[in-house]
Amino acid sequence: MFGQKKRLVMCQNCRALVDPAASVCPMCGNEAVPEQRVSGSGTSGNFFAMLILGINVLIFILMGAVGLKNGRGMEAFVASASGAVLVDFGSFVVVLVNEGQWWRFVTANFLHIGLIHLLFNSYALYQIGPLAENIFGEQKFIFIYVLTGIVSSIASYFFNINGAGASGAISGLIGLLAVYGYRQGGTFGKGLMRTMLTWIAMTIIYGFIIKANNVAHAAGFIAGGALGFWIKGESPETVRSATVWNALAVLSVVTIIASFVMVGINYGTVQQQAQQGPDAERQAQTVIHLTKAINNAEIALENSRRISEPTNLAEVARNLRRKAADVSAIAKLDERSDAIRNRVVDLMNKRAEALEKAAKNPKESTAFLPKDVDEMKATFDEYQQWLDSVLKKYGLVRTKEE
Repeated sequence: MFGQKKRLVMCQNCRALVDPAASVCPMCGNEAVPEQRVSGSGTSGNFFAMLILGINVLIFILMGAVGLKNGRGMEAFVASASGAVLVDFGSFVVVLVNEGQWWRFVTANFLHIGLIHLLFNSYALYQIGPLAENIFGEQKFIFIYVLTGIVSSIASYFFNINGAGASGAISGLIGLLAVYGYRQGGTFGKGLMRTMLTWIAMTIIYGFIIKANNVAHAAGFIAGGALGFWIKGESPETVRSATVWNALAVLSVVTIIASFVMVGINYGTVQQQAQQGPDAERQAQTVIHLTKAINNAEIALENSRRISEPTNLAEVARNLRRKAADVSAIAKLDERSDAIRNRVVDLMNKRAEALEKAAKNPKESTAFLPKDVDEMKATFDEYQQWLDSVLKKYGLVRTKEE
């Protein structure tokens, strides 16, 4: 399927790919053309990198079209697809993997949560993908990309993280090139290693800022680095090695195709569940609003525990009562969530009352009693348990960007 490419070397001065027999680089005139700088491709070396980028964009457009059909308007092509659409297209969901949906280990690496997410990963793939494919060749590139993407999904599985995105696989390419640069040495090698380390640092920092899936980033980077110590950056030099790498490339492509065939076979299941009953969409939105209000209430309570002097206790108390009112204002869903929200409101008002007393009388304690801390933790933990139990019912899913 994939033929052998002409073996080239990379000029240490300008990084052009030249014939190994050349004593002088035709691009820059440098006489020191190091023979060990080998490229696996005699062409532009970006077929699979650009194909993957195109698939990512196409899937994002298809998800937007589904959102448009479902009544979201043009926002569907900018904001994230709904949880139900993401899941139907193959995002990574631990509970569904446990039910046997293995293809999500692969397909999640081609989905993105919003236009900004897609643009960031597309830029990274455009910058890094062709370089990796040029150095290692098409066969090795597609195998490494698919494998590191799967490894990043496996890591997400063990850390119970749902999500979607290409950056686990892209981080694999970053780790691969960082080790390649380290092994090559010289001006080019050291520069390449520094560039790749900068890329992964930016990825991790960005992940912390937006609370993305850094587990996938780290796992992909480590997997790519490990492969960089094993796989050489050159075309196969024997018929046997060429046959092996062709077979692995074909296996990688077949794995991608088979995974999306499974997506097609199972497509629509989650969206259908989300649309059952005339109030399904309204209830799903209520769950989202209630969760946001509960999370804000938890943050407000935590902040009220860490009061520093001087502090306007009356203002802190008013903020607690406002957050409690926000929780109370959300429409009712079921008996269990109603009981939990009542406990949250009681905790908020109780804490507000204590702070109001302290504002009037400095001798009053503002300390959070141990029993109140325990009750607060138990209440919010129970809400998260309830939320996990109803996500599938309302066609929702917790997701993180990769």
